[in-house]
Amino acid sequence: MLLTNDFSSGSTSPLKQGTRLIQRDRIELELMHVVDTCDLHDLSEALYQSPKDTGSQIKASASAQMNQRLAHAGFVKNCDSTIETGVPLELILKRFNTQNMDLLRVGLAGQAHEGSNASVGVLASNMICNSPVPVPAVHSRQGKNSNMFLPV
Repeated sequence: MLLTNDFSSGSTSPLKQGTRLIQRDRIELELMHVVDTCDLHDLSEALYQSPKDTGSQIKASASAQMNQRLAHAGFVKNCDSTIETGVPLELILKRFNTQNMDLLRVGLAGQAHEGSNASVGVLASNMICNSPVPVPAVHSRQGKNSNMFLPV
């Protein structure tokens, strides 16, 4: 299972759901965080430093956040995690296809259509539409005891 999540600002709900699936179905988890190249260039200009230096800082921060959120979600086993820089949809689908995975999970922040419970962001929408397999999605604002996936 490939779980994509924004470890710089995302919630722990997708990780908790992923952890439940791993424990229940004994599947392997791979995590992926993609730093959008456009965001990287904008941020490096604002910080007056090179995109390479900014990318290194963002990757280090995302890695620390990822480890912290994994521990908070109750995931204790080692897993394969990747933090890459580029176009998110292209890199996610490329990783998914080259690794022959059978499940792609996405966390939804719901910021694209404020006010809707089932809102889906642009990247999540494109992943759901372009994925060769079904994409279970979990909303970042789920309640503590929620074990439900959002219908998409």
